[in-house]
Amino acid sequence: MSPLNYNLKKFTLCWRYTVTVSNRFSKTGWLLDQEVYKKFKSKDYLYLTSGVSSSSIFHNFHISGEYFNSFKSTWEHSYGLKFTQFSDSLFSIIGTTSISKYNGRFLTIIRSNVGYQNSSVINTLNVNIKQRYYNSDDSSSDLTIGYGYNSNLILFENNDNIQLTENRTFVVGLNTFQKLSKRWYLNSNYSFQWFDFGNVERNQYSYSLSIYYTWWFLVIILFFSLLLSIQWSLFSCFYCWF
Repeated sequence: MSPLNYNLKKFTLCWRYTVTVSNRFSKTGWLLDQEVYKKFKSKDYLYLTSGVSSSSIFHNFHISGEYFNSFKSTWEHSYGLKFTQFSDSLFSIIGTTSISKYNGRFLTIIRSNVGYQNSSVINTLNVNIKQRYYNSDDSSSDLTIGYGYNSNLILFENNDNIQLTENRTFVVGLNTFQKLSKRWYLNSNYSFQWFDFGNVERNQYSYSLSIYYTWWFLVIILFFSLLLSIQWSLFSCFYCWF
């Protein structure tokens, strides 16, 4: 659950729509995402996402669902499934599970993903650990470390065709979400990524800065990011009601 959802915990149903525009390899494309968050009286919650794009620089379609269950007051576990169609001939199906433990203002999350990509044999496995610190109910900071196969990587040949490739990735990321005032929020993220594609290795650094302004029933997110892919987000609306 994101820090923004944490702030809106009194609502039982929320929608979030995001339009992302990116320019890569002299091509401009768009990606439309939708997120639905449902909280139950038992304090369990369901998180659903879907997205679609007509551009070759994004995946064509994705849909996922994850169910979170709290137990023993300070523990939480989840399980879910994600399907991604990258092109007519490339897809992946990934199962995910996590275990979380609250300790005062600290939250530790261990997550693993396993599945297959264009195969009937399991060939995807990665694990990541996240340590979060809540300095208030509305503000938190994260440290994330992950290793394994990244099924979301898209490689291009001649700046056009999506290619399937085996890979190993190592990621270290820092993220902070802070409440600046009653209606303004700031989110900053920095990460280092190492990729091993078998015959070539690559390092990547990325940084993003997001500014959120909220009011009753509507959240407009102005998202400014500086990524190696020259990617930016135009807008995101978050609608919530009882």
